[in-house]
Amino acid sequence: MCNCWFFCCPCCCDDVFESEYSLTTVSSPHRSSRIPYACEKTYLSNEEIKFERRQFSKKKGSAGIEGGLFQINLLTMFLIIGLKQQYCRWLLSTENEEAEKFDDIVFETGFSDILVQAKYRLNKNKKITIEDLFSTNSKNDDFSLPKYFFSFEVVKKKFTVEYIVICTNADIKLDEQMRAFVNTKRLENDMMHLEGMDYTFYTFNDCIISELEKNVRKYYADNLQCKNIDENIISTENIKDFFGPFAIVF
Repeated sequence: MCNCWFFCCPCCCDDVFESEYSLTTVSSPHRSSRIPYACEKTYLSNEEIKFERRQFSKKKGSAGIEGGLFQINLLTMFLIIGLKQQYCRWLLSTENEEAEKFDDIVFETGFSDILVQAKYRLNKNKKITIEDLFSTNSKNDDFSLPKYFFSFEVVKKKFTVEYIVICTNADIKLDEQMRAFVNTKRLENDMMHLEGMDYTFYTFNDCIISELEKNVRKYYADNLQCKNIDENIISTENIKDFFGPFAIVF
């Protein structure tokens, strides 16, 4: 069973329907082969905007009613981002199995992509703890950084990753240990920025790397050793690479 891609050509902004603009295309050495071409940041008239459908393999799973609505709201947000940002072509998909654990929302521009896992907690007052982030239990790994590390090692070969994100309605518990690991980032003039949206963007610093590497190795031993995954991908360098685009958004 398949879902649909929404293939959008092109960018819009508040005044896109008021004037006529021409489309200029340029090649990009970093563009994804999944997008036909990358373009200058330029506007199109209403008549020039086209939507096409594409099909892809849908990942199995269900988020429940509340989780589904949360995911739809996030999809709507990325649709607005796509229309407001000056990208001439982009793709927006959901439940895309090519994105591994970041399959809930995949937003591709051809030169920078955002992959999102949506995590909805019925009890939103139950905050994300350091134990949640370091979890090596496959039955309790909604926020497990070791699990997401292994997914990143796969998707970084398929996408031009700008961000890999966990979007959640549960905040992080900022106790003393957590504060040593996390930073809050202010998004301005960024592809994740949407004016009027109130959210916290958490990133992680290098203090977490050595501790996470221990848990990544344990997660591998407990859950992945028999799944034909190369243990050699576990390295300090790869974990640093993982935290480059990774964030938790509340």
